[in-house]
Amino acid sequence: MDPVSTVEIDVSTGGCEHCQRALYAELSAVPGVWRVRLDAPSGRVTFCAIAPVDRVQVAEAVADAGYELRAWH
Repeated sequence: MDPVSTVEIDVSTGGCEHCQRALYAELSAVPGVWRVRLDAPSGRVTFCAIAPVDRVQVAEAVADAGYELRAWH
């Protein structure tokens, strides 16, 4: 992974505003994740990786927020 790269993932869609904030908070807490953006209708999440990002930690963060990680891009 480049020193700074944009990562895109797909998560299950939907969720109230509270759930979306929870997803933002959970992903932002993963080391190396920065500038999280969620397009709720499509389920597309983008973030900058400013360090190597552990995919397992990202998947756990998504699950902890009540979403399902569907794909990495």
